[in-house]
Amino acid sequence: MHVRFVHLIIFCFAAISGSGCAAIGTRASKGGGRPYAGVCEDAYYLANPSEADHPALQPLNVFDMPFSFIVDTFCLPYDLVETK
Repeated sequence: MHVRFVHLIIFCFAAISGSGCAAIGTRASKGGGRPYAGVCEDAYYLANPSEADHPALQPLNVFDMPFSFIVDTFCLPYDLVETK
């Protein structure tokens, strides 16, 4: 039972630290102005896993997508103003 609790704590920490990663990473590297950029990036790498930096981690994009959606929604007003 103790080992399962430790695994749960590690999983929760990884989930919290990686949440919205694509939304934040896309804005940091490419700037704003692309509405729902994190969700689009997650979807792109799920459709094209061979182009990802770490193809073995692609299942994490499925987990990241809802969190990126939330971050992208909060950033939507900024993105719409910055759209070129």
